[in-house]
Amino acid sequence: MVRTSLVFIGLLLLVSFAYGATTNLGVDVVVVNSQEWTDVYSSILFAELVGAKSFFLTNSLQALELPQHLPRETGAGDPVRVLLLTSRDPVYAHYRTVLSDTGFDVEEMVVSTDMNTFLAEQLEGVTSYVVVNPSFPFDSVSVASYASLTDSYVLFADKTSVSRITPYLSLASSLLFYGSFDRDVKSVLSSYDAQVIDKGDKFLNNLEILNRYLAISPQKQLYATNGEFLREEFFIGEYPVLFIGRDIYPEMIERVFLDNDIRSVVVVGHQLSNPAAQIKKVLRDEHNHSMGVFLEIGTASGAQGNTVRELDYYQLPVIRPLLELQEIRYNAYTKQLEVALENVGDLPLYFRNTITVRAGSEVFALGDNESHFLDSGRVATITYDQEFPSSSLIADLTTAYGPFYLSLENVLVATAVNVLQVSIQDDSNLLLDRVTYDRINSAFKIYVTNLGTERTYAQATLTDVIVDGEEMTLTSGKIAALEPRQSQALIVRAKLSALDIEDNEEVDVRVDYGVRKQALIKSLHAVLVLELESGMIVYVGIAVVAGLVIFFAVLLLRKKEFTCERCNHRVHARKHPGMHHCGGSYRKK
Repeated sequence: MVRTSLVFIGLLLLVSFAYGATTNLGVDVVVVNSQEWTDVYSSILFAELVGAKSFFLTNSLQALELPQHLPRETGAGDPVRVLLLTSRDPVYAHYRTVLSDTGFDVEEMVVSTDMNTFLAEQLEGVTSYVVVNPSFPFDSVSVASYASLTDSYVLFADKTSVSRITPYLSLASSLLFYGSFDRDVKSVLSSYDAQVIDKGDKFLNNLEILNRYLAISPQKQLYATNGEFLREEFFIGEYPVLFIGRDIYPEMIERVFLDNDIRSVVVVGHQLSNPAAQIKKVLRDEHNHSMGVFLEIGTASGAQGNTVRELDYYQLPVIRPLLELQEIRYNAYTKQLEVALENVGDLPLYFRNTITVRAGSEVFALGDNESHFLDSGRVATITYDQEFPSSSLIADLTTAYGPFYLSLENVLVATAVNVLQVSIQDDSNLLLDRVTYDRINSAFKIYVTNLGTERTYAQATLTDVIVDGEEMTLTSGKIAALEPRQSQALIVRAKLSALDIEDNEEVDVRVDYGVRKQALIKSLHAVLVLELESGMIVYVGIAVVAGLVIFFAVLLLRKKEFTCERCNHRVHARKHPGMHHCGGSYRKK
């Protein structure tokens, strides 16, 4: 990983007024007053498509200060016309009064329904749409510039909203479905003729939409961001938007600069200066490619654009992965370095370690060739075979991690860590038998047996399992404890549809185990045929029960034959007929 300070970075003050429109509703400025990010996003894009400037409210103080930063006149010298879009959950109540009292001509639309489709209805002549899943806000940032360039409106599709957007899809001249959707939404969208971008990775999807932008409008400059906030310039369509990562950049994006001869990058967000500097240095040192990097730190405002103020960002909902180092140990018995990391965040993540160990005057470099998966709330212990000449060890750890396997944009750094010395023998021996799916309890069951002589702890991981039509990596719940010779099923809960079961004919299974609960240093891996454990059993059981019920019902309801003991008269009845008129008694034959 390259570590460098920002050697050269320009300070860029941008004044960006939108020009050109698909339709014109007679407004010059759009102000959106909503706490919902999808409303803000839809309003900014709407403003761009109708040729207006856009502004948003973030809090009460900023709302009161905003009027002094709004333009007062159009380019022709006419007073600006302001459209105020107010949602059901506004940031500032009665904001029209604030704008009117400061001299603006305001038309307010109070939107009590879904803002996204409400604004779609106002866009006369727009028949090109990009559809994204609102569960992934960064996808909407990725497509913003492309949508503006192609005069497309962005629609949000999830289980709640997909039925509202179908009228627009039916009349569309061009459709692009971007990112992942759950199976129910996919089922609806599949009936439309659309282009699809879904590579299963935030950065890979972004590279695809960026390349499509550059194929239409070649540029030598890019906007660089990380998809965690909104800025108006992302929607102007003048330059495409590139995701560069939060702490470090994914190596895959280097080709964008080289293949398209990009010579200038505007970094939106001062917190992204480090990955921007890394890209600049690598391109210069390894590829002899010079490029200017500009950090946007302020924006021009006021009627004549003669004042400078801090940038307005609209923060999107973001759940960041969080990884912590527990400890680094050296097991003298196994001659292995053990690195224990804990996922303390709410997201599953992937990580990759690089470790430098100083043993006296000698230095050892260790690390991973592939990324490891770690579920939320779990601890992973990664081992490295290495014998050290000294028992006094100091380690430096750099761990790249992130929610996507190929795109590790976050960094954990721990320096001068004292390595704990232990000597523990681990003779655990586990058998991985089979994997089944229990349709009644909606769970995978991974059957294992402890073949060793000590209590052994185990946890299972299923890789690339299809759930709701999407590939997922899942882990078992609690770490299981198995006594010697004990067999047990490790439970991985997941609700599969019938289609999911068909897609999971084989399952990639890994079981981590060991004699220490927090140090599962051994593992088994296999691709096993998935067996359906309870479906057929239940159906057979139901059939057996039903058969017994019918059998006994027939016995109870069937007429029986009775014969008179005196005259041998016969009669068929469900119950004993009593006495015959001859005076004889009936007996059952």
